[in-house]
Amino acid sequence: MGSGVERILFGGNMSDVQSSERAPSHRPWPILVGLAGAALLAGGVALALYSQFVAAPIPVPFDSSAEDRDFPARLAYGALVFAAAFTMIGVVFLVRGRRNGAHSTTDGALILAGVLIVGIGFAVTSHIPSTYQHLTTEFVATPRVPAAVAALGLVLLGSALMLVAGVLWRLTTRISGCVGRPTGGHGVEIADAGSEPARPRRRVEVGADQPTALPRWPAMAVALLVGTVPVLGAAGIAVALGDDTGAVDHVTAERSSVSTVPTALGPEKFRLQLPRVADQDVRVLPAGTGFLVSTSAGITLHDGATGAERWHYRRIGYAVDNVPAKTLSLRGEDVVLTYWSKRGWMAFDAFTGELLWTESDFTRDRNFTVHGNLLATASSLAEVTRYNARTGGIMWITPREAAGCASSNTQVVAISTAIYRTAVCGEADAQTVVVTAYDPQSGELRDQREFPTPRLRSAIPVDVHVLDSGFVWIKAWHDRDVTELFLPPNRPLTSAVADSSRTNSAVPAADDDALVSSDGPDGRAIPGRWEILPAADGAVPTQLDMTTPDGSGRSVQAAAMLPGEIVGVTHSDGYGLRTWDRTGRAAQFRPITVAPEARYLRFTTVPGALLLIAMDHDGEDIEIIGFG
Repeated sequence: MGSGVERILFGGNMSDVQSSERAPSHRPWPILVGLAGAALLAGGVALALYSQFVAAPIPVPFDSSAEDRDFPARLAYGALVFAAAFTMIGVVFLVRGRRNGAHSTTDGALILAGVLIVGIGFAVTSHIPSTYQHLTTEFVATPRVPAAVAALGLVLLGSALMLVAGVLWRLTTRISGCVGRPTGGHGVEIADAGSEPARPRRRVEVGADQPTALPRWPAMAVALLVGTVPVLGAAGIAVALGDDTGAVDHVTAERSSVSTVPTALGPEKFRLQLPRVADQDVRVLPAGTGFLVSTSAGITLHDGATGAERWHYRRIGYAVDNVPAKTLSLRGEDVVLTYWSKRGWMAFDAFTGELLWTESDFTRDRNFTVHGNLLATASSLAEVTRYNARTGGIMWITPREAAGCASSNTQVVAISTAIYRTAVCGEADAQTVVVTAYDPQSGELRDQREFPTPRLRSAIPVDVHVLDSGFVWIKAWHDRDVTELFLPPNRPLTSAVADSSRTNSAVPAADDDALVSSDGPDGRAIPGRWEILPAADGAVPTQLDMTTPDGSGRSVQAAAMLPGEIVGVTHSDGYGLRTWDRTGRAAQFRPITVAPEARYLRFTTVPGALLLIAMDHDGEDIEIIGFG
């Protein structure tokens, strides 16, 4: 009653008049901090798993560095390893701390801090900002890279919060809000200041650790929400940054009927000026219902009858100069195949522009893609691999070239009716060109022929060309003369024609029945003779009548074969179109104008039109003129 001081003796006599109760519990908010950190860490693990095993892989080019190629995997696996190590070490020292007291817990906190420093060092040495910028600006966006970056960041942040929570939890084990002094024996005497009347004594029991009061459920839910919101935000940002649709302008078309090739030269129907960018190619190919224009920005399919655009695929703000060079029109399977150096291979339906595939067996093939109308590759050992162009899957593989044949001089072309492999076999006077024909669907050896070609040149002894019609023209170069082989597209290999009568010839157009050929025996750049050569062994060629009504001579720079006549581009004082019937008799002459920059001209036939393509001095396509 006098002093108002209450004494509490730990371990006192139970007979004393007193009330016994436990000391105040530890404050619960370190647990809430730990829950938020655990949610962040778990979210980081989930994003790392998503990045590595679910998200679409970044289509890295074959010549990319290992650092670029492995960047997302390195971050994802680093996040997983760090999260596993931090969690296991934390659990071990948490259990030991409950058994052995504060000393063990302090050791655990120091070790976990060291692990966290290692994780931060890993993030710093990964050069995340520069590598991420390089990958996301030059390569096609996918969620894999931003998800891996977010995963590592969330794991590190969550681990740091859990470490802080553990340290705070140890600090709150000290009893607060009271003043104590030793009393000897078993406890401490705690005095509550005040002038109130004496109160009943209360006993505080002391153990190794005071109990921790669990937070209420609403508080725990809020803590988990605080940790989950950043995870959801990071996941959403990763998906948004990895969405490539914003960088693509893709318009498809309905499938429509295919116009027939004109039987004779008709009037001019359309004229297209092609985009010209310095040091970047433009390429025109027959495809689908007309023709394909491939530029550094993308590909566009035009209708052959009208010249109107039908479908296109372009990348916005992203252009590389090798798209035209690696664009293929596989007319035997109605597929357009193209390649972006930072995107990889992409296959489209030639009629609708629908994207068929971007990842397949073909994309993992590092061999040379052969010329022609079907999808196939050839290895350095002359193995031919045939692919289904509409799926990218492997159909069959041929054995290697026979011993005694130079695989370095092997060439392969694929037309709709056969796949031809041409090899140089033997030596000196015994040298031959061996042509092997494979069935394009089954891969079975259909036929094989040897053509005597003694003493071929050592450098590029054989050239193999595939014309738009599927006609295969082979030139075997000897020391002083040339052997030509003509393989019509719809005839067996046994009907191939061999000719060694010309030295400076060219074949710009051909079909099953005949071919248009030029010959310049005097070595002039412009051929002095054009002729029709029937596609039959021993047939006599028919020279084209080059006379004109005014008696002037005109040189032919390009020629095309239509079902009813032959068309040539002539040049004297200006350009003109001249036609002959299939017997070689001259028919009509029509002056034309072309782009002033035009230096070369070539023809190609497409559904609905005969195209005259003008090229500049660099050989780049700059103008298309369509005739009905």
